[in-house]
Amino acid sequence: MKKSKGILIMVLVIIALLGLYIGMKFIFSKGEKNSNEASIVSEDQLINEKSNSDKYHNIDIDEQSDIALDDVEEIFLNCTTANINIIDTDKENIEVCLVGHTHVKSYDYAPRLDIDKSNGKIEINEVIDNNSTGLINIGQELNIELKIPKGYTNKLYINNFLGDINISSSNELIKYLSVECEEGNISIKNMLPKEVVVINKEGNVELQNIGGEVSVDSYLGDVKVKNLKANGNIYLKVNKGDVETELLKNTYKVIAKSSKGKVKVENYKADSDIVLDIQVNEGDINVK
Repeated sequence: MKKSKGILIMVLVIIALLGLYIGMKFIFSKGEKNSNEASIVSEDQLINEKSNSDKYHNIDIDEQSDIALDDVEEIFLNCTTANINIIDTDKENIEVCLVGHTHVKSYDYAPRLDIDKSNGKIEINEVIDNNSTGLINIGQELNIELKIPKGYTNKLYINNFLGDINISSSNELIKYLSVECEEGNISIKNMLPKEVVVINKEGNVELQNIGGEVSVDSYLGDVKVKNLKANGNIYLKVNKGDVETELLKNTYKVIAKSSKGKVKVENYKADSDIVLDIQVNEGDINVK
């Protein structure tokens, strides 16, 4: 009897210990689950907070400025990612306008114009601050219009990294025009500067009704020159692309080069005083 009673007590003790073990395991597992859930919530909150801090703003841009032209010998327009349009104005001052829209984290990052006038020079810069998306903003579309008084007689420099450049002016007094672009099409019409220099790395170049000495250097893209009113030499060089030009009797010398592409020259007369120099490494030559 005593022996069976001892066995019963031992069984009860084992059952009690087993119950205690199961209970403790349940409590700890529940605590761990709550801890994991808390951790997940915390991570989600952090993600949401980061997402909120990284929100972008759609911003419309419309900035305009007038600049007095007195005693100015040089005008510089430097842009990063805008299409440029240059036209005449009957007013005495230069007018510049930046319009478009952008997509940035902060209003402080929105493109703007920075204008400096000193020492006979006007410098207009399109300024884009770092917005952690790199140099080019895919959601951005900008246009800059520069209006230059018809009476301006000195030098004009246009520089653009990415975007088209269109110049249409009846200015016959400007001394020097320089246009440079990394990527974009260039079109210049109805200007009679004494000298025109165009440098384009990627994009087509079109000149029409242009006077003065002309120099075009393009790496990739076609070059077309129509109705030249040149009173000097013409130099057209393309690495990859076609060259097409019309000759006029005032042209002294024409040099047309293409490493890979066609060269077409129109209105050439064998008995003229024009010196014609055509060089093509790979492509056709058409002179008529």
